[in-house]
Amino acid sequence: MKIFQPKTIATPWKADHFLNKKIILTNIKNNLFRKDKLILLNLSLGILSNFFIWGIIYYKLQSIEDNLIPLYYNIYFGIGLIGQTKELFKLPQIGLIIYLFNFCLAYFLYSKNKFLSHSLLICSIIIQFLLILTTFLLFNII
Repeated sequence: MKIFQPKTIATPWKADHFLNKKIILTNIKNNLFRKDKLILLNLSLGILSNFFIWGIIYYKLQSIEDNLIPLYYNIYFGIGLIGQTKELFKLPQIGLIIYLFNFCLAYFLYSKNKFLSHSLLICSIIIQFLLILTTFLLFNII
């Protein structure tokens, strides 16, 4: 006489699966995302360019005596927004948030679509360089 035993379905959403540190560390250690040269290059370029923006702003604000600076400039109408000097630090903050969001998204998409993952990271680098250009242009106005 057979006793009925229901089949257990292995789902990746079990709490034990996510809480097991050995599985998590093995997945991170063996992940191909970490070994991709283009991703490592994008990571280093993105972080260095964002820190470069922070450094430019900090260095340039040392020589400015006024508390108010132009935050937005339009070639047709001129200065469109004036604010305090500390508001200029929102520019690299937004860049860092965009970069980290795209990097996390690229990490999760890497196993499914490498091209999309690389495209996200390249777009993040382009955004960082546009922010560097914006920073230089704003300080040329000041």
